[in-house]
Amino acid sequence: ERPVALEAELALTLKVLGAMADSSLGVVLDQPLRLLRHVHSELQACVPALPTAGPRARGLLHHWLHRLQ
Repeated sequence: ERPVALEAELALTLKVLGAMADSSLGVVLDQPLRLLRHVHSELQACVPALPTAGPRARGLLHHWLHRLQ
């Protein structure tokens, strides 16, 4: 469940930084955004293959992901 949570948090981070990249910070954020997008794509490739934990863990993860959104 940790990779799933990390993927969700990284997706949100990319969304926020991507919105800031349209401002004067675009030049500063270009390289970090490229790195984070690469890490995110690598992480996405791992997430579906991971088995889910028990029902309690899935419930906690779902709750955390909902709060993150």
